[in-house]
Amino acid sequence: MEFGLVLLIAVAAWFFFGRKGRTPEPDLPEPGIRFTVTRNDPPPPSWNSRDFAWGPRTRPDGLVAMKGGADINVAGTSHRMEVCRAFIRNAVDGQARLELERTPTPEHPHSITIYGRTSAEAERIFLGYVPSDVSALVAGSFSSEMPLAAELRRVGEHRTEDAVFIAFNILVPPAKDRRANGWE
Repeated sequence: MEFGLVLLIAVAAWFFFGRKGRTPEPDLPEPGIRFTVTRNDPPPPSWNSRDFAWGPRTRPDGLVAMKGGADINVAGTSHRMEVCRAFIRNAVDGQARLELERTPTPEHPHSITIYGRTSAEAERIFLGYVPSDVSALVAGSFSSEMPLAAELRRVGEHRTEDAVFIAFNILVPPAKDRRANGWE
């Protein structure tokens, strides 16, 4: 009986203290439904999108990407769906351009309008606005006289044709130029 009690204590001690440094067994997923891949899988992507060349090599001289102003989507495209869809379908990489214009109103004192051109000689098209939080950041950080520009990054259209996006970067002069001109 004494041996049995010692053995029981030794096993209990090993169980509680001896296993401490061991890593637990990984949780294995429950057996579930298995899917097979066929020629039709996966379904087509929800968005048909295109990337444009962007970055220091494609930017106008003397401009840099604004901190907090990268990969922004044009606001208000749902109100101009046909025009934006035409811009997306006709935009030529290397030639398509976005233009920013400050357009303050009493309701939106920091408003910035976005226009697009599908190529250098194409007509200027009203696409939408810089989102209000980003335009407020621009207004709070820089003088209204400082030039702004934009570079097109990516465009896309939902396969159901009920939504579009136009992504861009805001470009500003470098910090030394902004300080020299009193734009900060």
